[in-house]
Amino acid sequence: MRYNTKINNVKCLEWGINSNQGALFDLLYEASSWADPVIVDSEVYYHVSRNLVIEELPLFYDKPDTVYRHLKDLNEKGLIEYKKEGKKDIIKLTEKGKDWNSKKLGNESELESEFGN
Repeated sequence: MRYNTKINNVKCLEWGINSNQGALFDLLYEASSWADPVIVDSEVYYHVSRNLVIEELPLFYDKPDTVYRHLKDLNEKGLIEYKKEGKKDIIKLTEKGKDWNSKKLGNESELESEFGN
């Protein structure tokens, strides 16, 4: 079980995802460090077990079906690419999803107002 979960509040609001999806996305963001890689069409995906998500994030998830629905939601929002490989759920981050820990603001006018220019 994870003892700490980092939820990027700014990205959750920007991307229209709730706190449970934010916790799940944070786990997926680090999948390359803990999940088994799966090669599909020369691209690396990661096997993400729904039951493992429940074990790692018990405060947020207790049913595999909810994990599945949220994986599909994250896919529809363009944050991950989600596929089934046999019976395995596999994912990879999209370019948009790789921006999870970015500190850059959405556009230059926001940057200017942030620093009073």
